[in-house]
Amino acid sequence: MSKDQIQRDKRLIDGGLTDAKQYIAEKKYDECKKILSRITPTARRLEYHVFETCFMTCMMHMKTENYAEARKFAEECTRLKPDDALPWKSLIQIDIDSKSTNLLNTITRALEICQPDLAILKQIAPHLIPLDDENLINQFVRLLDSVDGALMLPITAMLPETPNTLDIRLKMLKLQAPKDLQACSRLIHTILEESDIFQAPHWIQTLPIDNQDRIYVETLFGDEPLQSAEKHIAGGSYIFKDFVRAAKKRDLTLLRNSLMVIPPFVSGWMYYINLINDPTVRLQAINDAIMKFPNYVPLLVKLSETKEELGDTQSAINIINEIIKNDPCKGTPLLIRILIRLGRGQEAEKLLEDDVHNVITQEERTMIDLLMYRHDKNKKRLQNILNCKSDSPKIIVAKAEAAYNMIDELGDACEKYFIDAMKADKNDPRGYLYFGKFLLEYKKDEEKAVFLFQKAYDLGLEDKSALEMTSRNLAKQGKFEESLNLCQKVDSDWSHFRAGLILQKLGRHEEACEEFQKDLKFNPERRTSWSALGQSYVVLGRAKAAMSVAQEIRKHGEPDLDLEFQLNSLFEAPLEWKEEYSLKENPLRFTAYLQQVITKLRMFQRFGRFETCHFLTLNVLPLVREFVQIWGSQSSVLKLCGDYFVEEFLIEKDKSFLNEGQVCFMKRCEIDRRAEAFIDLARVLNLKDLPDQATLVLRRAVKSFTDHSGVWMSLGISFALSKQYSYARHCLCVAAKLATSMEMARSYACVAAIALLIDDEKLLDTATNAARSFNPYDPDVWQILIKTEKVNRFDASKIAFEFGSSRLIIPNLPLFALMSGETSDALNFSFMGEDTNAISFAFEALKKYDFALLFANKDDKERIERLNLLNSKSKISKIDKKEENEPLKSLQLAAEKIINGNRTEAGEITLSMINENSSCSYSLDLEKSVLEVIPKGSKLDVPHSLSDPVVYLFNAMRTMSTYEAAKDAYQKFNRSAPIVKNLVMEIIKNNREEDYGLALQALNNVAKNQNDREILRLLSIIQLKLGMKKEALVSLQQLSILSPSFFRKLKSTINKLFIE
Repeated sequence: MSKDQIQRDKRLIDGGLTDAKQYIAEKKYDECKKILSRITPTARRLEYHVFETCFMTCMMHMKTENYAEARKFAEECTRLKPDDALPWKSLIQIDIDSKSTNLLNTITRALEICQPDLAILKQIAPHLIPLDDENLINQFVRLLDSVDGALMLPITAMLPETPNTLDIRLKMLKLQAPKDLQACSRLIHTILEESDIFQAPHWIQTLPIDNQDRIYVETLFGDEPLQSAEKHIAGGSYIFKDFVRAAKKRDLTLLRNSLMVIPPFVSGWMYYINLINDPTVRLQAINDAIMKFPNYVPLLVKLSETKEELGDTQSAINIINEIIKNDPCKGTPLLIRILIRLGRGQEAEKLLEDDVHNVITQEERTMIDLLMYRHDKNKKRLQNILNCKSDSPKIIVAKAEAAYNMIDELGDACEKYFIDAMKADKNDPRGYLYFGKFLLEYKKDEEKAVFLFQKAYDLGLEDKSALEMTSRNLAKQGKFEESLNLCQKVDSDWSHFRAGLILQKLGRHEEACEEFQKDLKFNPERRTSWSALGQSYVVLGRAKAAMSVAQEIRKHGEPDLDLEFQLNSLFEAPLEWKEEYSLKENPLRFTAYLQQVITKLRMFQRFGRFETCHFLTLNVLPLVREFVQIWGSQSSVLKLCGDYFVEEFLIEKDKSFLNEGQVCFMKRCEIDRRAEAFIDLARVLNLKDLPDQATLVLRRAVKSFTDHSGVWMSLGISFALSKQYSYARHCLCVAAKLATSMEMARSYACVAAIALLIDDEKLLDTATNAARSFNPYDPDVWQILIKTEKVNRFDASKIAFEFGSSRLIIPNLPLFALMSGETSDALNFSFMGEDTNAISFAFEALKKYDFALLFANKDDKERIERLNLLNSKSKISKIDKKEENEPLKSLQLAAEKIINGNRTEAGEITLSMINENSSCSYSLDLEKSVLEVIPKGSKLDVPHSLSDPVVYLFNAMRTMSTYEAAKDAYQKFNRSAPIVKNLVMEIIKNNREEDYGLALQALNNVAKNQNDREILRLLSIIQLKLGMKKEALVSLQQLSILSPSFFRKLKSTINKLFIE
């Protein structure tokens, strides 16, 4: 073929390709096909534009969606030019358009064979996530890093968000962010979600101020999270809604919950931590935050500060050292600051010397100089501080301290620095402290110095010398609690003694003892501390401890007579008042003496010894009057003297004493407004027959002391004396509700007395039963029962006499004894009451007519005649008696028999005496003597006495077995507690199950009338043996109440019964 023909064919091919391209553009695919069919053979033959012809044919088939033919020509193009990206791009597009499953293979081959360009990379990017092939993704990522301009492609959103693609995504976004706002926002979210979140704030500057992503990052990491969160919410997002609500409420629980929803919320955690006041709770919160953000320096600094606040300074320093390892520039200044706060100036100075590049503020440099001066006393450092020109309040305050330490050099010029310090920072106490010290030491102006020390203390400064003067001043002002707090902050030779005195003033003697003991470690020879300790022991009732203190004081020199006087009073040693004792020096000694006098007066009155009482008061009354004049400003003195005047009235029946007592109690009410003061005053008014005035006083007092049972009881008594019985009953019932068990008995006894006055038998029974249930031995209740005649009057009178109301009972006891046939007791009680008529009747009952005549009323002539007649007959009867039957001689004979070993004969003699003198008062004593004399097992017929169950039991045990004797004694004395106890123990010991019912009945009968611990214990045992577990539980509970010491032993048993 000629060259011309070849040229013509080439031109034909060129023209055909141009026309084909135009036909494709005009969508004239048939004409295009014809052209390409005509030139393709020529192109192949000439090997001219074969690639272009094939590619154009491929494009035509792609446009007509003939993907099979298009793929053939595309494949051929890749063979012709394997490095060219264009056919690979077409081949990939064919697979995409035809939705071929071979797309992954095509893309992989293309990336491996051709030289990819930006277009093919952009084409492939959207299919990386759907195909999800790790090899393809890794290959694509490598190409992005190697192809020029690929990093600027806007395809980061198409890249899979995996750790393998993170670096390339961040790289691309960081390059695009400065010019592309969307890329910047995407970069921020990528950093927050997948990378180091603390890089996010660096990239927000590109975004506008009102951009939501910018505000979001400012909220997460900014200094004002609450304000930024509100802006974010205003922009339409509600992610921070719960945080804002909780922050405004300052609800720490809700705030913490809201933080858990937003993982990277660093500033929110800082905000939450700053709200926590308790350092322990704050430390836990910081640790939780550090678990989320381990390398966040502000959190580590906060952790260090909290550790320092908790006193763990070494841990605080260790944390700062960890910061220094990662970032010395940030960590070293922090370490210097903490060392300054800890007062470790030498270490801070060394850090500065080791690295001159460390940057610290002038304030920190000044504080280091100040700390170093305290160490080396180099006044050049102080001069450097004074020469420092700065308006910083901390430096100005430091100058004040430097000036104080240079008082000798500066003199009055120091005052300027102190005034400047107080002006510069009114809340810094050091300016006030050093100015105060300057005034005290240099100017000798103590008054102004104390004022400034007080101000320094109010601002939180604790200096020992300043605290001493401030505490003293507070105590003078009556601010004892504040003064005590100051004393307890100092461990010195003055603080504990003053704290002890203040605690004594406040009535907290247990704590006062501790403080005095601490003071004695500093000052073991201080006598005043020993004396004060002894007084506190006396108040606490620790008499032996107080006695040991008194002995210790004697060892150190002069004894404490006041303390010893009080101790003698406590130990009931007889006290005497000597002329050399002074009432003016100290009230304690006379107080102890007067207390003992009052106690004696009350005791002698109880037994009717009024002459003795009169003798006691002869010399005491003038002293009491002088005492109340001198110490009348003391509440305790007024109380004591008032009580004495009341006792004087009860002895002398002179109402002037009541007037003096009323004055004392009225003054006491003014000084010490407590319930007892008003009760004492009301008592005096009632004794003066002024119950209406007493009621008025108590009605006012009850408004202030609504829960005080004593006030209500006194008010009830006053109403009763005014004959307002309904009001009285109401007040006494209220008193019973508020009172303890013993006080309840007294309240119900008063109700019973009212019932007796108004003749209300039902109320009387209810009140007396209630009173006896709380206190079976309340003397007032027994007095009332005597009035009702429902009990044995003599027995009830003896109980009342034994437990308190002797003064009222003694005059009636002789009569009740005579009515009960107790003639010997009648004589004893008549002598106690000093009633001559009663004594005479008692002697008459004893057939001692000569003595009865001696005490008889001489005006009663008929009785005198009768007694003379009886006395004459008695003398004649004694003459006629046989000598050998006289009791005295019989007893002498019995004694001789016992000495000779004839106990049986001695028993016969005493038995004959009992039979012959059964009506005598000594018959019971004789019977007991018989039981002691007669040998066990003797067959002598010993009589029993119904008045002594134990005697009868002993008698029965001599003639029968112990069990039979126990049953026999129970049949005769079924209400006697000793007999019942003996019977039940015999039943249990002999395991007589058939008699358990008898034991239960016997114990129940006794338990109803008396709360006996042994009876309750035996009752619970019998109930358990009978299977009565509920009843046994009740008995054990009652026993636990009566004897709390047994509760530990009974606890397991009671728990077991509860479970069952």
